[in-house]
Amino acid sequence: MSEKSFPVLKYLHLPTLGGVRGMQPSQITVPNLTQLRVNYHCAGAILDSAPLHLFSKLTTLELNVFRYKQQSQRDRFVSILHSASATLEVLILRRGQFDPTSGSGSASLELMPTIFPRLTFLVLDAIVEYCDSAHSIVGELCRAAHVLERLHIVRYFPSRVHAYLHSGSLCFPTVRFLRYFVPDQADWDKFIPGHTDWHNFIYAFPCLEELQISGGDPTPMIHAAVAMDVAAKGGNGSPAWPRLANLALFGAHEAIAIRFVQHRAAAGHPLSVVAYEGWLLIRTERIFADLNVTFVPLNRWPANGDDYDEDWVEYWHIINGTLPFRRRPAVTS
Repeated sequence: MSEKSFPVLKYLHLPTLGGVRGMQPSQITVPNLTQLRVNYHCAGAILDSAPLHLFSKLTTLELNVFRYKQQSQRDRFVSILHSASATLEVLILRRGQFDPTSGSGSASLELMPTIFPRLTFLVLDAIVEYCDSAHSIVGELCRAAHVLERLHIVRYFPSRVHAYLHSGSLCFPTVRFLRYFVPDQADWDKFIPGHTDWHNFIYAFPCLEELQISGGDPTPMIHAAVAMDVAAKGGNGSPAWPRLANLALFGAHEAIAIRFVQHRAAAGHPLSVVAYEGWLLIRTERIFADLNVTFVPLNRWPANGDDYDEDWVEYWHIINGTLPFRRRPAVTS
């Protein structure tokens, strides 16, 4: 990069500071930038020195491996979101940490946009946030995502987002696709205040159509969904995920998958596709076939969130209407 002005550049990837040959972000003029991907220690340089107008036309922003130690850095991060808020469609935050600050943190939240009118795809991957609920940047970001359609909460992180979902203080009425990493009980007890309430979690996604579950044991979530449907049939409350059609289970017992598939069919909300880690027994596949449920084996968890490229590929799979699942040949008898 020998020039400082790039009037036609729309996509910029800064893997390291060496990748721009010593040029600092403050020296770069990119008036039509729409996609910005920043990895590793270069993220700090972007936060500290890039002019805010660099972000004003972004449709896609990824920040990977960052740590904001001071209040000024938190304020800067929120200012970046504010600059991009009108056009941002995809936001991916990976391996980031918000340290506690000596101040109240209220200054950051005063700058937080109240709405991201175009943000439809949000990834929160291993984001650590140490603060009280009144000063959570991630919490306010989620509340401002009014038109969000796809949400990935992948890999464990001691964030309050899990607690918000289980306390009923966060709701995503427009989300159709959710990838969720279930913390195990030890993680809940050690890092996350409060307790699990899967009923509140399920209520937070009333329009969910596709759910991918990984991480800890999903059995409590499945049991809560069944209990909600039973209660709703008796006139008490709403059913669990009435629009859910596609379910991917990673790490669940086969018996749980069978029970939930059968329950959904009996409750009048049948599933269409079930993706499962490994192979099911032949009799289980026949149960699914009798219920008109397509079984998809997950030999490898698709687009597992370990890097930006896999999520980006999956994003294009979604908008082109193709599934990234591997299919097993049909069972013959």
